[in-house]
Amino acid sequence: MIHFGIRQSFDNIKQVEDRYANLSAPVELALPYYWDIYKPVRGHLTEIAKKIKSYGTQVLSIHAVQAPITDERFKEWGKEIHIYP
Repeated sequence: MIHFGIRQSFDNIKQVEDRYANLSAPVELALPYYWDIYKPVRGHLTEIAKKIKSYGTQVLSIHAVQAPITDERFKEWGKEIHIYP
C-alpha cells in the first residue's frame, strides 16, 4: 500500500503551530534538516509530538536529520524517535 502526504518541516519550536495546526492532509514530519538546528529542539521532541497530535494532524512518517548513517549523531536521533508508537 502507498500512502501520500506532504513533507512538512520546522526549524524551531515556535514554527510548530503555524506549520501543523491547520493541515487537512497527512504529513511526513520533517525534523530540522541539519544537526545544528536539530540540536536545540531534540530535548523537546515529546512536547512537539504532543502538540502535533493535539492538532489532529495525521503523521505518516518522520524524516530523519541529515547526517551520514554511520555517524554517531545519526544513531543518537534514532534512539530518540520513539514518540510515535
